Amino acid sequence: MQLLCEPATRALHGHDAVLLLTLLVNYRKHEAANPYIVKLSILDDELALNGYGQVITSCLTDFCRQFTAQHTEPQSASWLSSLTNIVGNMFVSEEGVMRTQQIR
Repeated sequence: MQLLCEPATRALHGHDAVLLLTLLVNYRKHEAANPYIVKLSILDDELALNGYGQVITSCLTDFCRQFTAQHTEPQSASWLSSLTNIVGNMFVSEEGVMRTQQIR
């Protein structure tokens, strides 16, 4: 949690710190008492909690930006590129469609 308090370390290690906290909180949470859940639930360090929120917000923003960029079609003026795009879409695998449906 100390890594999330300072902006410099949050920028370098924020994503990894939040990922590690997520793994620790979810480790055997149904089998036994998890001390990480208890410590995170009673955490009262405002800087750490704000840093935690900033990292999550940043990761979600990046994900949404990548998703939008992946699914926006480039504006092309030529009929040849439109034709190749139509033909290319006929051969697109169902994996991309399934992933889009899973995200929604």
